Amino acid sequence: MDTSSLELPTSPASPRVALASPLLDVDPERLWVRVEGQHVSLSGLQLRLLVYLWKHRTWVKSRGQILEEVWGCGVDVNDKAVDVHVCRLRRRLGAAGLLLESVRSFGYRLNATRP
Repeated sequence: MDTSSLELPTSPASPRVALASPLLDVDPERLWVRVEGQHVSLSGLQLRLLVYLWKHRTWVKSRGQILEEVWGCGVDVNDKAVDVHVCRLRRRLGAAGLLLESVRSFGYRLNATRP
């Protein structure tokens, strides 16, 4: 599998580490996601989106911020692409999809503490 297209948003101050909540486990190093202990297969874009929201969990991120950080600068995509991909990601995550919260007229946040 070519992982060159799966670059994840990181910064020197935030090394890649496994992320976990009661419902959702994400390991960006190993490129895997588990929901309630079951492996879930995600596309590279879905994984980058999930990791970006996880790394900024509890912060509301605008569609523009998500586009810039997940899709990259200079990509000619409409903000509604974020809505479509979040919807698809929620569907793939099943029960854990409820952790992806919409903030009306602004963007999204991942609330890992949500029951």
